[in-house]
Amino acid sequence: MYKRQVAGIGNLNAIETKAKKEDFFNKLRFFYAWLYGELYIGMYCLINPFIAFIWGESNLLSQITVFAILLNFLTSGLIGALVDYRDACGVYWENRFVPLICAGLNILLSLLGAGLFNMGIMGILLATTVSRTIVVFPYYSKVIFNKIFEKSAKVYMVTTIVIAISIIIGGNIMLYICSLVTSSGIKGLIIKFILCAFLPNMVICLAFFKNKNFSYWVKKILSIIRRKTVEKC
Repeated sequence: MYKRQVAGIGNLNAIETKAKKEDFFNKLRFFYAWLYGELYIGMYCLINPFIAFIWGESNLLSQITVFAILLNFLTSGLIGALVDYRDACGVYWENRFVPLICAGLNILLSLLGAGLFNMGIMGILLATTVSRTIVVFPYYSKVIFNKIFEKSAKVYMVTTIVIAISIIIGGNIMLYICSLVTSSGIKGLIIKFILCAFLPNMVICLAFFKNKNFSYWVKKILSIIRRKTVEKC
């Protein structure tokens, strides 16, 4: 699926206008935000209940550790559209020093976090997140927007930060809602799972039902479901 997507973006970059290239980039970015936002919120609320159900409450992670793990996951997803366009359009030379700088900063921050500040695994995870956020995210944004769309990346960067903050706030709201569930064991886990699957998506539907990017992906998903249904029949 990823290879087909990258090939499609490469073809788009070769034959279409800047406006159409950016339009599909925005669609792809919306999809990544939707997917990773839903997964972040679900896992943020369900990791510890799942651990408690399988291994017992004595093995629970602190919520701040869960946050550090999932923040690393979220930031990697929110730059997914940038990575796809980098690969599809072959924007490697301009980014040739980014992995080295990011790796060096990551190692330095990991040593400080895990060693000097005794933060353990959380320090290492936060080091990865910070190095990605202050090196990969701004530089990839600048190169992709300047080279492919021929415009500034400032609006994209600001809105991406707003999206990340909104997802984090949404995760904490859902965590509070899940804390109101009094059932325990498998029943409580199922109820929390249903809440995490339903409520965030309902908010997205209400907030973006007129958004063209949302409409595009809803039609795409429904089309895939119909095609799979017909194939099975």
